Amino acid sequence: MMTTTIDERGRMALHEPPERSSGPAVLWIHGYSLDSTVWDDLWALLPGFRHIGVDLAGHGRSRRLCETDTLPGLGRTIAQIAAERDVDHLVGMSFGGMIALQAAIEAIRPFQSLALGSTALGGGPTDRDATTRNLQLIQLYRERGPGPWLCERWMQWPPDIFRGASEHPVLWNKLVHIIGRHSFAELSDTSMGRLTSHVQSPHLKNIHCPTLVVIGENDMAAFKRAAQLVQRALPQSRREYLPATGHLSLLEHPAVVARLLAAHWQAAAQGSVAVPTTRAP
Repeated sequence: MMTTTIDERGRMALHEPPERSSGPAVLWIHGYSLDSTVWDDLWALLPGFRHIGVDLAGHGRSRRLCETDTLPGLGRTIAQIAAERDVDHLVGMSFGGMIALQAAIEAIRPFQSLALGSTALGGGPTDRDATTRNLQLIQLYRERGPGPWLCERWMQWPPDIFRGASEHPVLWNKLVHIIGRHSFAELSDTSMGRLTSHVQSPHLKNIHCPTLVVIGENDMAAFKRAAQLVQRALPQSRREYLPATGHLSLLEHPAVVARLLAAHWQAAAQGSVAVPTTRAP
């Protein structure tokens, strides 16, 4: 059972394991339609760190996403939360990777490191099948409202967002449970589109911390391209390709990812600079 608090300024729900470590603090940002409970397996594999999961606006126990929300605004909120809690390391996955990038751009207190799994890039490459699925979800929400049919449609492929996870029954069932309680209220307005259309590339130069970009070798081409663009823009970064892994790269093989993250954090704490990856998937 996690300990949950609500950040008063941003009205975001923050989750921590009941046994709080005194080690370096790590802030985790989940992907679209998920919440912070998705991280518990990874947290168990990374003792000695103070893990904090934030439910993004419109997700979990946080406030609803509003049409007035902007990507820079949400990034600043995450950056403020991180600064107030002395966060050392920032982790984001997929849509949460895009939010993590923006938080690093807006950082009040510089992060010691950044780690991105299958990151999206605001205003960057998009997957045609994912765009089609989003339009289908909007139409389904208008016709039938919220309900299990949204989770069922969202988790079908293509797009191959959940295809890799389907090879791991325990993870698959966990995702069904988490997504099944997502409200999908953002489908009723243009709030998500406003966030993802914000162009981040010109602002990546403001990120100066060592960055690990993890990507599954079976991920969608748009996310491989986004990972490449991010890695090229950040001089202290490297890409790590995971074999037999799909879009949810941080979740499908948690033991492998835990070792990568622990090494990344240790190197960052020692001031090591990552060597850019040159091999392609």
